[in-house]
Amino acid sequence: EYEDSHYEKMFMLHSTYRNYNFYLRNLSKREVIGAFLNNLGVAYGGKGMYDEEIALYKKALEIVPNYAEAHTNLGAAYNEKGMYDEVMAEHKRALEINPNYAKAHYNLGVAYYEKGMYDEAIAELKRALEINPNRAEAHTNLGVAYGHKGMYDEEIAEYKKAIEIDPNEAKAHYNLGAAYYEKRMYDEAIAEHKRALDIDPNYAEAHYGLGLAYANKGMYDEEIAEYKKALETNPKDADAHYNLGVAYYEKGMY
Repeated sequence: EYEDSHYEKMFMLHSTYRNYNFYLRNLSKREVIGAFLNNLGVAYGGKGMYDEEIALYKKALEIVPNYAEAHTNLGAAYNEKGMYDEVMAEHKRALEINPNYAKAHYNLGVAYYEKGMYDEAIAELKRALEINPNRAEAHTNLGVAYGHKGMYDEEIAEYKKAIEIDPNEAKAHYNLGAAYYEKRMYDEAIAEHKRALDIDPNYAEAHYGLGLAYANKGMYDEEIAEYKKALETNPKDADAHYNLGVAYYEKGMY
């Protein structure tokens, strides 16, 4: 059992606890220590120290096994390590504890997507959005999952919802442009890729996508310029190198 003085010093170390006395009155010592370890894990994760982060979440869960947030955070840390089976297991445990935990549904959906399980990803992302409809990133990722199913109208609708919530969601603009490209709506694709680049000028995929759209409009000078910009940011992009070569060929620049 922790001595009171030791436990109080441990708790005070974490600057995010502004309402210290409230927590002391309303939480057990185990819960307070678990919360401390969980939040310390978050801090380590923010520094990219994922092994230390994982160890802290595991310790928190030894003390408070039914701590849904720690399970979800552990799943997110496993995701950073590419351990997708463990990711899904932890988010599922969080949802057994709290079935209405939007963050766990969202993260589980992303994990399913990473595994190529698009139907399951769609189901979890939709559940997350039922609980929290205003998460732009969830709409964007739901759109991406729809795209992999060839459901382009649904995909486009989700990107538009994301942009309504957060007009500066560069990924949503880029993906909307890519979806328009698939539907051969090249003017709309150009507009959305440009908007993504207004937000993030170093977005290599958006430069590349804009180049493709220009190519289909016969705008070869603009196409070449965009592939070059994509390669400045990502010099190893084989598709950009290939299409730049094709564009030079189209211009007679052998």
